[in-house]
Amino acid sequence: MQSYPKKQTTIKLSQSKQSQIVKLLLITLLCISDSVNADEQAIDSVVNSDVNTPASLMAHSDIYINTTTTTQNGQATARHNTYHCSDTPVSVIATSIQDLALICDGAQQAAYFLAQYQLVITQTIVIRIIERPLSFQGYSAYGSYNKHTNAIEIMSLAYIQQHTDTPTMYGQPFDQIHYKAAVAHEMVHSISHQNSPLDTLSQSAQEYLAHATQLAVLPTHYRSVIINAANIEPWLPGDTISDIYMAISPTKFAVKSYLHLTTTADPSAFVNIILNAKWMYVDAS
Repeated sequence: MQSYPKKQTTIKLSQSKQSQIVKLLLITLLCISDSVNADEQAIDSVVNSDVNTPASLMAHSDIYINTTTTTQNGQATARHNTYHCSDTPVSVIATSIQDLALICDGAQQAAYFLAQYQLVITQTIVIRIIERPLSFQGYSAYGSYNKHTNAIEIMSLAYIQQHTDTPTMYGQPFDQIHYKAAVAHEMVHSISHQNSPLDTLSQSAQEYLAHATQLAVLPTHYRSVIINAANIEPWLPGDTISDIYMAISPTKFAVKSYLHLTTTADPSAFVNIILNAKWMYVDAS
């Protein structure tokens, strides 16, 4: 059984601080915690994560580090840092900042896109970057959302690329752009639950909005390639939006959903239908 230390060391690292000063401060703070081993190598990994952070990352995230050492049978097994995106109420739990900028960008893009439909984040969303396979309802997945904890798990980009023969998304090579869009997809599940009066949302309704958002946040040329390859029309009035269709053809489901949401006469009204869908399927209007 995993256990967590009773004390956590919390410190805000700014870009202006010098590496040596921060290093000495962290050593001092960590040494007073009985559960954290403040060896030089561990401290260097924390300090260098901030001091060497590129400007592009600093523009998208505040680097607040809450260091937690996971222990098992009295032995340290992993160091987890909690980072907070500056423009979106999202906390990212990870062992490094490698994917932090991509995570924060993807979360922000989802929040901005959904805001036009009056969907807002009402409580902080936690995203945990993991280094293990994920699955959902028997299918392999890059990310997943747990409505009971309001937390998202997503594999690190490096793990996906190293442990998948040929990672793809919508038939296209999976890269940093698609990684951000995958984060946006999972964000939609959380934001949908936060804005719905229902305890349980229709799976097909959630996936309609999640896939539509995932395509929407892609650059135009990325999205155009996917839409042209799918060669399919939007959901039409009377069509049944179902997770069975999605299971058969995820790309076509995504394209039909994006085209429908972005061309329907009153998208906000349909999003409201989505958030109040109690049945397994949703009829397009």
